[in-house]
Amino acid sequence: MAAAVNLLLLFMGYYYLDIHVLAISAKKFAESGVSPYEWCERPLCSPEYRWYVYPPLPFLIVAPFYALHPGPLAERLFVKIPALLGMALLTHVLRKLGWSNRRTLAFVWLNPYFLYTATLRGNFDTLCVALMLESYLYLREGRAITAGVLGALSVLTKQYTAVILLPLLLSVKFPRKIAEYTISASLVSALVAGPFLLRSPEGFINSTLIFHLGRVPSNYGLLGLKMLGDAAYILWNSAAGLPKGTVTHGGTHSVELLGIVLVLPLALGLLKVSLDAFLGRKEAEETLGTTAALFLTLSKVVNIQYFALLSVLDIGFWEWTLLALSGAVLSLDLAKSLIPLHVAPSTLWIPPVCGLDGTWVDGLSKLIGFILYIPVLRTLLRSLGLVPFKPRGQ
Repeated sequence: MAAAVNLLLLFMGYYYLDIHVLAISAKKFAESGVSPYEWCERPLCSPEYRWYVYPPLPFLIVAPFYALHPGPLAERLFVKIPALLGMALLTHVLRKLGWSNRRTLAFVWLNPYFLYTATLRGNFDTLCVALMLESYLYLREGRAITAGVLGALSVLTKQYTAVILLPLLLSVKFPRKIAEYTISASLVSALVAGPFLLRSPEGFINSTLIFHLGRVPSNYGLLGLKMLGDAAYILWNSAAGLPKGTVTHGGTHSVELLGIVLVLPLALGLLKVSLDAFLGRKEAEETLGTTAALFLTLSKVVNIQYFALLSVLDIGFWEWTLLALSGAVLSLDLAKSLIPLHVAPSTLWIPPVCGLDGTWVDGLSKLIGFILYIPVLRTLLRSLGLVPFKPRGQ
């Protein structure tokens, strides 16, 4: 059943923007050796070097498959290999933690959330989270060198796992293990990312760091209040008969300044949990869960795929389901992901449904997405001790 459901969704669609950027980046690198830190597809980015905003590992995994000159359906499989690899690794992690085969299959391969974000859309957050958890397990076993390699690969997939791994590393009480972890992680990072940094330092730093510092809240970031505000604004505009539009934030410099300021709540929270880990106030497992909850609660930008981090917390199946539904209705993301079968991911194609941005339909979808997200938010706040724990059945 799991194989049938995943195969169906695998070829049914992909996320029209993120996966297009991954596909065209991998294809160009395979054909000409030019990395996405050196160029930008003009219709999609401004300013330059700010469209592929991830570390290099995802497009390096996909690029070799473009040597096969794939057709549209084969492309859909190839660009989702990082996401599927992450699901396979997550299966291995759960089995290593003692989960039964049946429970593991249900959690990973029949979970509505992973079916939506990974199998259908192709988001590769499953890969960075699975590598992060593998790093944790090897570190727990005292195999710091292997843990460092896996930790580096996690960060080379998506940057935010560095936020989770730093407090975890500080919870280790053996300086030799910390040194082994750091050295192995640094060597792997230098080997994979070093050539791109040396070849295009400005593009690499802008894409992987500066762009993210300057971003303003979006989707579920900072408790989802931005999403709720946008929903109210759009619905008010529609009811008043005003032109469709979204909330504006002023000029470019004010946007970047606001984005940097809004990093502070998360930075202060991470400082607190890192200090607790270093002083031995929290065990490694508690540090891992607390840091993940802190990131998902206070980060200014939290997209639906980031919630793969909830794998480190104990949340119910119904919450995973609500989260998948929330992402599917938020800004009509499900409709945007159902791309016609003849369209390849490397083909620039923006679905007509995007024309509904700023209309009452868009506002209503954001509102529904926020409401469906509330139970997950409550779980996150409870994990941070900000909401009292309520035992089951009460």
